[in-house]
Amino acid sequence: MDVSSMGGFLGNLGPGENVYDAIRSEIFLQAFPKPTALHSRQLWALFGLNVVILLLCGVGIFARYKRGTAWLFMKESNGLLRPNTAMVTQVCFVSTSNLTF
Repeated sequence: MDVSSMGGFLGNLGPGENVYDAIRSEIFLQAFPKPTALHSRQLWALFGLNVVILLLCGVGIFARYKRGTAWLFMKESNGLLRPNTAMVTQVCFVSTSNLTF
């Protein structure tokens, strides 16, 4: 409902009907529409994509672990910590992927 149709909406109210309750219910219907079948399919598709990403990251982490290269940070000879960027990104993907379940 836009502002221009507000006058017509308020004119259609019955006598004794609370204006604020009518406006609140209309705004609620506009802000929280009823989900359709398309919404459900989109959520399932995104859930499936999330599972695929989680599995690929898990396979990558497991492969690095088996090769012995599963480290997040390595201390260099000069004292600096060097991150293993491939491993850190996979761990971040797995941790954020778990938040969406």
